[in-house]
Amino acid sequence: MGFFIDSISEAKEDNVRKWINRRFILTLLMLVVPIGYLAFISSPEYAVPMRMSESATLVAIANDEFNQQRKMDEFAKEIQGFHGSRNLTSKFIQRIFREQQIEVYEQKFVNKVSKRTGINTFAVLRAYRSVPEEAILVVVQNSKKQTHAVTTALALALYAKTKHYWARDLIFLFVDGREPFVGTQAFLAAYNGESLPLVEFDPLETNSGFIIGGVCLDIDTTHFTHMLVQYVSLNGILPNLDTINSINRMSRKYGIPTIMRTQEIGEKDIIKRHVETLFRGVISQAFNELEGLHSILNQYGIHSLTLKPYNAGNRFHRFEVKNAMPRITEGIVRSLNNILERFHQSYFFYLMLSKDYFLSIAFFSPAIGMFLVVFVLHQFSGWLDAKKFVLPTEWICIYVFSGLSYFLHCLLMTDNVVVEELAKFCHDVGIDEEFHFATIFLATNLLLPVIVSRKISSHDEHATTRFLHLTLVLNVVLCIGLLHFSLTFYWCIYICLALLGSKILRRNNVITRTIFSLLLSPIVFYAATIWVAKEYDFWPNGLAIKQLDKGLDLKNVLITLYKEGQRHVLAHVQFNSMNFLVFALFIQPTHLVLTALLGDEFEVKPITVDEKSHEKEE
Repeated sequence: MGFFIDSISEAKEDNVRKWINRRFILTLLMLVVPIGYLAFISSPEYAVPMRMSESATLVAIANDEFNQQRKMDEFAKEIQGFHGSRNLTSKFIQRIFREQQIEVYEQKFVNKVSKRTGINTFAVLRAYRSVPEEAILVVVQNSKKQTHAVTTALALALYAKTKHYWARDLIFLFVDGREPFVGTQAFLAAYNGESLPLVEFDPLETNSGFIIGGVCLDIDTTHFTHMLVQYVSLNGILPNLDTINSINRMSRKYGIPTIMRTQEIGEKDIIKRHVETLFRGVISQAFNELEGLHSILNQYGIHSLTLKPYNAGNRFHRFEVKNAMPRITEGIVRSLNNILERFHQSYFFYLMLSKDYFLSIAFFSPAIGMFLVVFVLHQFSGWLDAKKFVLPTEWICIYVFSGLSYFLHCLLMTDNVVVEELAKFCHDVGIDEEFHFATIFLATNLLLPVIVSRKISSHDEHATTRFLHLTLVLNVVLCIGLLHFSLTFYWCIYICLALLGSKILRRNNVITRTIFSLLLSPIVFYAATIWVAKEYDFWPNGLAIKQLDKGLDLKNVLITLYKEGQRHVLAHVQFNSMNFLVFALFIQPTHLVLTALLGDEFEVKPITVDEKSHEKEE
């Protein structure tokens, strides 16, 4: 493919080769420059102030008349008497709605993976002002910890029954607390007439119109100081920015501080707070697929978020849940009721800096563009160095193996007979099954490059492999970067680090492949990310932090990585998260390919004048 050079002048050829020869210097800069760029543009000078684009919502303008606090106390007292029984609570919810002549139904479902059964309870409050072509959804968990969320939703439904300004149906969904995410998915799948391969569920007895938006309540306290807004969903999907704007205005009306992350609380420099919130949001968006029940709703095109009252202690003014939460929830539902069409005027791609500022896609997308420039240079190095196109068998074998590994992981997660038998064996012989599962899983993945990859011995195969794989990298980064910025940004940093490692290790043998496999494995990079994020309070998954708090010894680290991997695989097979898919079919193969490309025997070398004249004569 060196014939491509013939189509450009000698001066341009020299410039192209100069940039290609500097590609590793630029790759090194990519470990710092994009991160610095995001930190720089997060200052208030460049950030975009929050503002309502959908003026028809009329947020916080109408006066509220909610007066069901006494009812909430009665409901809470009765539910607490059930001692956490979800079945009794479900029957109680149905009885309350039937007494008020509100349609109420239940839906049973079975999670085939965990073998758990559950019951969803939902009520439909019909809007008689217009044809019921659209609806609004309120979701809470039916569990002992979420008693106050259940009472809030119940009281709000009874209050809404007395009003006549509803232009859309109101659906109140109480999902089973044992399997809240699966329960929400089962309800929405049945609502939209879909089937799920890993969940069995009853069809719904009634239906309503298209759900334009919703609000999820996560209330596990009686008093709170701040309103925590959870908005990150599966695969980087975000609700329309006006949903967050609506929460901000409603909270401001009652003097309640709104936060995007709990770490925002306290006196901090505004720029430092913006930078920290930005990168916490990026990490959360990349790896916290199931932040709240809204994560499932947004996957179905329902613009929603989760409201979680957060109690930061006595040094802040405290608000009572039964007085504040029903009013705020009612205000959000009324705002959704007022929308003339559907959310379309505000942003769908953004990064939150605080409740008052955000970054639009026009500002943060150049960070991905910086990586693309470097990847193009690496791609061109293979293109210009290849004399002829040779389909590399090693490259094909790597992807065949990666595909088999992907399907094996998914199979073990969905049909876990082998895992159960192994766990039973470990239990019988008295050994720690979690630790042994983690050891087998991680040892297999870490040693894959040594076992699978082989040295590419042909010059043309080496160059063609570089060209083909970097072409694939460019296409994947372009496609995923438009939809899921945070995940793409994270793995682009890893690819740059791996490219540098492949340059530093100048020989390709068992020793160098082992070093590359262990030190520059994506799993090791992920583990290092968790450790650094834990130290600076950036990691969003509390279970991983609890495991590492037991100690940073090898056992706890291995178990943490195993549980994180299990979480991502489960999120993929059950909720179609792309995290494990990207890792198994893109990042892991990239690591294997770079292992096979170790060494500098086939690097592009500057062409001398004699070689140029010889090529022209030929």
